[in-house]
Amino acid sequence: MVWGLEMLLKLVSAGQITNARAMGIAEKIGSINPEITAKILVEFKAKLAAQ
Repeated sequence: MVWGLEMLLKLVSAGQITNARAMGIAEKIGSINPEITAKILVEFKAKLAAQ
């Protein structure tokens, strides 16, 4: 199973969306899903930067 944020990383890696778009989507997901914490978003941003 691939979680939403993992799918965003795959889309960025494949050149289908930009880092900025992926981060915007991740922040939107975080705003409606309390399980996506600020710490998870920081880690996601670091993974995006590493790509």
